[in-house]
This record gives sequence, structure tokens and C-alpha cells, in this order.
Amino acid sequence: MDVVILGCHVSGLGVIRALAGRARLIGVSYDEDDPGFVSRYLDERHRAPHPSRHRDDYISFLLDHADAWEGAVLIDTDDDTAMAVAQNRKRLAARYRVATPEWAVLRQFILKEEAWTLAAKCGVPHPTTIILPPGEQPSEHLDYPCILKPSQGHAFKSVFGRKNFKIESDDALNEKLALCATHGLTMMLQEIIPGPDTSIEKCMVYIDRNGQRRAAFFYNKLRQNPPQFGIARVAISTEVNPEVEDLSTRLLSAARYRGICTVEFRRDARDGALKLMEVNTRMPRMNWLATYAGINFPWILCQDQMEQAPVPQPEYRVPAYWIEAYADWYHSCRHRNREDFTLREYIAPYLARHHSFAVLSVRDLRPFLMQGWSFVQRALSRSTRQ
Repeated sequence: MDVVILGCHVSGLGVIRALAGRARLIGVSYDEDDPGFVSRYLDERHRAPHPSRHRDDYISFLLDHADAWEGAVLIDTDDDTAMAVAQNRKRLAARYRVATPEWAVLRQFILKEEAWTLAAKCGVPHPTTIILPPGEQPSEHLDYPCILKPSQGHAFKSVFGRKNFKIESDDALNEKLALCATHGLTMMLQEIIPGPDTSIEKCMVYIDRNGQRRAAFFYNKLRQNPPQFGIARVAISTEVNPEVEDLSTRLLSAARYRGICTVEFRRDARDGALKLMEVNTRMPRMNWLATYAGINFPWILCQDQMEQAPVPQPEYRVPAYWIEAYADWYHSCRHRNREDFTLREYIAPYLARHHSFAVLSVRDLRPFLMQGWSFVQRALSRSTRQ
């Protein structure tokens, strides 16, 4: 079996290691900093055009290689690759096995304003949100501080290198809206759901081609990069969470979703209710946590695409930790005053009986060394600009 991994960053590296020894692995990267691109487990490595900035060229690249990779399973690992594949699914599916949903399904979660509309229809609680097309001002007021975030997160991050802006005043809002308008970005003004990073509860799920759920995995964020409004740098597996499971099922059933995704909620410190934060419709960044704990989502996806009979979902380890080392070390030092953790709580994941690392592996060390060098280069670049 050939598997083409589209994107070799942290999420792609998790896929590569999960499938090592089970398939012939072909890594396709568009980012020179992708640590998975140097993994010893890849059988082939290819550089490709950017899937968003040069989408037609990216699809042409995949079709040009279709003779050599005929019938391979395509696994997207970020929003850029997921959108490119979804919007060209029919052409790609003629030559490959494609787990990515059609664009009509995927856009319900990629475009955040559609996700909030769907959540409201399903009775899934979510933050108060005001949609702001480019150049528009809000017609209602939210208390400050609040968050200005993009409709399409990957497009915003490619421009600003972050997930959102924290807004403290009218002047700040006007400044950031004008800046975003110059890039043609639809934005959302959203209330902040109060609570620590540990209040973020997630469910990773795979729904097969027939609409049957093959696996579900529950986990919580513990620390984020950066704190409060970033991506996970430490996470922990948890027992099945019936409340998260119910809310996630409502959303995904209404969307007629197929494939892998992660649904994220934050527990509101004001009333204890879960509020929908986002739905990631591709192989998630922390897929290696599930594999380490006992549920190999990349392999489940491949089995489904090869039309193999499902196997019962195994039990998984609880608690098991996932740590992105460089990010955790950096932010634990730099933002110590912004996080309400004791020294023991910072160290606990590293001393736990069951813990794994996002990139560090003594059996596959080059990705960690490459990530470290990239981290040093970015730090030097920031210090030079200052």
C-alpha cells in the first residue's frame, strides 16, 4: 500500500510514525521547515508548490505523479492541503484513494461563519460571534477584551503568523479591522470564554465511508502555544466524555461528515457549560497522542480507504501525555507569569509513566534536530528585528 502524506509538519510526522512499517510512505512538503520531511520512515520525499498560494500547480503536481502513485491513499494534514484536495476531489479521486470530504461538506467547518450557523441549528452552544466581511464595522458591541479571529484560520496565519488578535479597545479594533481588510480577510469578533487552558476539551473521531463511527478519542489541552489563545503544546488523554461526544455527534451528523476531524470545546468558567471553539477537518496536530495511547487513526483511515472490514475500537491509555518539547520549554520560561501552574505541574507530564513527544524520538532523531535549528533561526531573526 502506498500512502501520500500531504504536509510533513508536526501532524504529518505523527502520521508518518503511525504508519511506519505498515505502508510505503511518500512525503509531500511545501514548507522547508517541516520536521517530518527528514524522518527516516519516509520512502520518498518530494517538494511541492504551496497548496493555497499556487493551488493549480499543487493539484497538477499530484496528478503528474499519479502514474507512479496510482491508487495511493492521500492524507491531508493541514487546512491548506485539505482545502486544495476537497476543491479538486473529483479529479484526484479518479487516480487516488481520497479520504478528504467534498468541499460542500468541508466548507461547513473551514469557513467559521458556517460552523457557527450550523452549531446554532444543532443547539450546540458557542461564543457570541459577529461576522465582519472585509471593510465592515460591527453593528453590535461586545465587551472588551474580546477576540478578532479569521473566518479562514490558515489564510490569516499565513499573513500574520498567529491565530487571532486580542482586542482591548475601539481604537485597537478599528486598526486591526483596517489591517485585515487590506488582505481581503473576513473576520469574526468573538467573546472570550473565560477559563484556563486546561478547560479545553476535545474529541478526535473517524467516520467511515458508510457514515459509521470507527473510532473516537478524548483528550484535553493542558498548555498552549502561546498561552490562552494558541495551539496545544501539552495535552493529555481522558476518559470518554459523554457531553463532548453528544455535542460532537450532533454537529457531524448534521454536516453529513465523513473522514477524520477534531471537535474542540471550552468549558465556560461562568456557567460550566461547554462552548464550541472549532472543528478541525483534517488529520489533527496531536494525532500521535491517540496512536501512542492505543488508537492509530492514520491506519484506521487507510483500512477504510482500502475497503477493509472495521475492527473493534481498542481501549486507550488514560492518562497519556503529548508534549511538543521546544514550544513547551520556550513558553514555560517566557510566559511563566501568564500561566497559573506550579513548578510541579510544569514537570509532571515529563515524569508521567505514559508520555510521548510530538517530534522528539531517539529512533527518529533528525526531525527533532531540524526543528531545533529552525527554532534557533526564528529566535535570532526576532532578536535582530528588535
